[in-house]
Amino acid sequence: MNSLLKNSSMFSRKKDENNSLYEYYARKNGLQGKSLLILTCLYYTRDGITQNIIREKTYSTKQVVSAAIKTFKKKGYIYFEEKEKDRREKIVKLTEEGYFYASKILDPLREAEEKALGKLSSEQ
Repeated sequence: MNSLLKNSSMFSRKKDENNSLYEYYARKNGLQGKSLLILTCLYYTRDGITQNIIREKTYSTKQVVSAAIKTFKKKGYIYFEEKEKDRREKIVKLTEEGYFYASKILDPLREAEEKALGKLSSEQ
């Protein structure tokens, strides 16, 4: 097996392991993997974000984003604001309760990511 193929195979395995870890973390916190990604978008975009942009950032379908948003709305974690330029398009924002909920999940995740990255050498 040549070096490029070997590296590509190793990268794919590591990416799959990484995705599995995020999926496990999401499920441990009562979420689906995509819902965790959507919550992350909302949490780190304090000014709000449209569902279309969430779809683009998370590589999700319209149905997946709509379902997650509907669930978060039902729990009181988000609200909608009309966009000034186009009132048909809504901006999704976290409520105070939503920020609290997201912080309990995402702050420990960010800390774990920073800790893991801090252990890598510059070559890695």
